[in-house]
Amino acid sequence: MKKHFIAVAAIVFLCGCGVQKEPLQTDIIETEQPESFYTESSIQTETQPPKAKDGAVSICGTEYERTAESLVIDMNSLTAEESGSLEELSDITSLRIYNVGENNIDFIGQFKKLEHISLWGCNGTENCIAALKKSGLALRSLYVNDNSYSGADGDALFTAFPSTETLYMQNSDEWNNGSHDEGFVFYAEPAVNENRPLRLHFTNHTDKTGYVSGMKLLYCDSGHWEPAEILNGEASIDLGLEIPSGYEVEFTVPAENFDFENARSGRYTAVCYMSREEEFTEAERESEFFISSLPFANELPNDILEESEIEDPNEPKSSFYCYKAPDFLDEAQLEAFNKAYILENIYFGVERDISEKYAKEHTGEDIISDLTKAFTYDRIYDRAAALYFDENGDIIPVSAGGGTDLSLIDMEFFLIYSNDDEVLFKAEMLHGHEDDPYFVWFSERNFHMIMTDDGWRFDSFSLWY
Repeated sequence: MKKHFIAVAAIVFLCGCGVQKEPLQTDIIETEQPESFYTESSIQTETQPPKAKDGAVSICGTEYERTAESLVIDMNSLTAEESGSLEELSDITSLRIYNVGENNIDFIGQFKKLEHISLWGCNGTENCIAALKKSGLALRSLYVNDNSYSGADGDALFTAFPSTETLYMQNSDEWNNGSHDEGFVFYAEPAVNENRPLRLHFTNHTDKTGYVSGMKLLYCDSGHWEPAEILNGEASIDLGLEIPSGYEVEFTVPAENFDFENARSGRYTAVCYMSREEEFTEAERESEFFISSLPFANELPNDILEESEIEDPNEPKSSFYCYKAPDFLDEAQLEAFNKAYILENIYFGVERDISEKYAKEHTGEDIISDLTKAFTYDRIYDRAAALYFDENGDIIPVSAGGGTDLSLIDMEFFLIYSNDDEVLFKAEMLHGHEDDPYFVWFSERNFHMIMTDDGWRFDSFSLWY
């Protein structure tokens, strides 16, 4: 039977029956949710595309009617002949492209009605930004899945298209490809904040004693990794851990070595110097983790609800999850953010409930008036109309539920730029998989507010969970 013990700074706890591990506080719920525009689906490809039927266009082995509104392209199988046929699909509003890499995708400019685009398997964002700028398209949403994800590329994407709701995602396809059931391995618990110190987990699956002499920490600054500040002024932290064969060790990094409560928020890597008995060289093993200022709040503070002016018991209802707010906004901007968070939850969030009574006593103009307390008219009218208005503009009663992102562990806001007319910032999110604590990945969303005659309003805002 595998033996376990925990080493927490100067406290050691041995238990022959195993370690009681503390669950990660993800603050998320599980509900049924339909597949979103961003969810990957299978691609049908053939070496020789079939000949299209009369009135249809064949792209990557799939036939599309000329009036089709959605299209899937795989750059690995798209032929020159098919590229020439794309102009025949003039009604496309949603486009998904796989294996983008560094390929030229200027052809997207042919789809003049395009509103949503999803780009998978990118190698950086330079070619994506160039093609989108050249197209002149006014997209409503953009998704970019990047094999070489970096905060700098995310910032460039958000700066180029601040008003487009954009999700920039690290490719997470590799999460289940590695095996950690053998060898001498470790991982860092991914979420660190004022309530959760940095904890490292070591497991020795080998038949020899393992040693961890020390560790260093790296911080990711705009895509560049640099040494993190350590309180003792040294380049590394001495650990001096000994892990017998078949044992697990949990080690909490002491606050006197690393002041995580006052450390910069963002991505970090723990690099441990590890070796085994009779080995004369040490191997550097790495594990990423994330420091945020505060954990999520699932109960919205009462003062924020009161400020929202949404107090009528007959008003639409919703639930609120994973609340956080940026600490770099001024009072007026923060008020706009909180209103946007509440209204986005009520009308477009996980749970949406508009009663028949409300629908009878209100008009579509009332919903738009409510939403424009925090958003620009252009940003919300089409979204609200598609969900809540009939062909006459009257409200349709709605009771709907969705789901949260079960992979979300933590998140922090970062400012990109700010002036008297606009503020652009992003949320960087930490993701993990419950079946593999050794693997984490990251994503980012943009938030853009502009100064209007009525004060600060968002033209790009989306919930992060």
